[in-house]
Amino acid sequence: MEKAGMPTAADNPPKAAGYAPGEGDNVLEARDIIMEFSGVRVLHGVDFFLRRGEVHALLGENGAGKSTMMKIIAGVYRKTAGSLLLRGKEVDFKNRHDADAHGIGIVFQEFSQVPQLSVVDNLFLGKEIYKKAGGLFSRLDHKEMERRAKVLLDRFGVTVPLHTPVKELGVANQQLIEICKALFYNADILIMDEPTAALSEGEIEKLFAMIRELKRQGVSIVYISHKLEEIKIICDRASIIRDGRNVATLPMTSTSIPEIVRLMVGKEMKEIYPEKKKTEGGELLRLEKLSSGAGFSDISFSLGAGEILGITGLVGAGKTEIARAIFGMDPKYTGDLYIEGRPVRMRSPRQARDLGIAMVPEDRKRQGVVLLHSAADNICLPNLKRYCYPMGMLNLSRCTKEVQHAIDRVAVRPADPAKRAYLFSGGNQQKIVIAKWIRAGARIYIFDEPTRGVDIGAKSEIYKLIADLAASGCGIIVCSSDIYEILGVCHRILVMRKGRAAGITDDAEDSARIILKAQLGNEENTELDRGKRS
Repeated sequence: MEKAGMPTAADNPPKAAGYAPGEGDNVLEARDIIMEFSGVRVLHGVDFFLRRGEVHALLGENGAGKSTMMKIIAGVYRKTAGSLLLRGKEVDFKNRHDADAHGIGIVFQEFSQVPQLSVVDNLFLGKEIYKKAGGLFSRLDHKEMERRAKVLLDRFGVTVPLHTPVKELGVANQQLIEICKALFYNADILIMDEPTAALSEGEIEKLFAMIRELKRQGVSIVYISHKLEEIKIICDRASIIRDGRNVATLPMTSTSIPEIVRLMVGKEMKEIYPEKKKTEGGELLRLEKLSSGAGFSDISFSLGAGEILGITGLVGAGKTEIARAIFGMDPKYTGDLYIEGRPVRMRSPRQARDLGIAMVPEDRKRQGVVLLHSAADNICLPNLKRYCYPMGMLNLSRCTKEVQHAIDRVAVRPADPAKRAYLFSGGNQQKIVIAKWIRAGARIYIFDEPTRGVDIGAKSEIYKLIADLAASGCGIIVCSSDIYEILGVCHRILVMRKGRAAGITDDAEDSARIILKAQLGNEENTELDRGKRS
């Protein structure tokens, strides 16, 4: 059994010993890496050792330094000090292309694709194959690129039309294309940043099969994810970074998820979720036999003030489609929708906003925040009328005062209203989305995958915000495919399967088992009736 480098003090851990060169077949050795930005040190002598043919998780909260470390290995950043050895030889990558030439591929969470170009063109972007066309002229060898693309995609079971523009593919297929693109360049070290964020269960299994095949071929993988359950499944070891310092390097076979959480954030896992206190209040929202094309069918439930209702199911079960219909994003639905007992025909997000409904969307970067605008601009966006004088000019003093109050309430860090949204971490961007709806005075909140791509510490803060909103008398709907999240924060749970309701349950001790069976379609859904209530 491998010996873990364990910290001696939770609050101020020393640098972990890691695994010394020679203890395994190390293909990559990062030793005593220091990184500074404008004189501010973000990595304090970090070590990281990657063995040939292993999947090694790099874990830490947002801001811990794992992304910086990843970008140093991939040639995006040049380290301030320390040494980087690749296959036993010291290297100093000048840029991303330099690392690529040394066999280091990277799959960023934000895709590096040209949406208008085809699958083939994106796979060969910057690495096009040419053939002679007579004299000094040459032209693209489309047939050879198509042949090579088909071989690689077939090898990993990726079935997409080669000439389809990638913008017409779903996010999941775009992710698989991005991985294949990195593999095209014969990489034997592959860095994956949140590779399963947009994948369904079946697609995750396909990705894991791809990873296992890569391992068999001797490819080493650095795996970054906030989904600790999948870290346990696919990774051999995990290195944990906190505040720019090593905390531990651990074998996954003998390490529990609660222990990983404790090392990452200095808290026990049971402290991540707030205490559930349900305030009984009047009905805020009711759906009766709501249906919407192929998205969902015959959905009925009610939501009371002070209640947190979870909607869970596998990817494609219909969770997001229900949220979009309630918020007026998909107005072509049938059935009845009531707000505080009054029948409403929801036709647009503006109407939903005016009725006190807020939506924290699944894709916050495209639908939740305007990335190039400041935190203040984003918070003011749905509330411009209240910040304007009668002639339409913006009341800057009132706007600044209320924005700062909102930022302080949701604990955005850094608490800088002028900072542009794209410069904040995913967790803080999510807090900005929540803050804008708090200032809008919403009473019904819909959270769609509220902690996707968010580190464990920020998750805890978002869960507390959800609980606080419910305690203040708001009604909350949380749509999530994360069962632990649903069980941890929700009072009641609606389980979806293939667009239909499998039932509504109170979260009894065996809820996780019942939910899993309902999601997967086992014929034991009668157990849900014990807690069923509309």
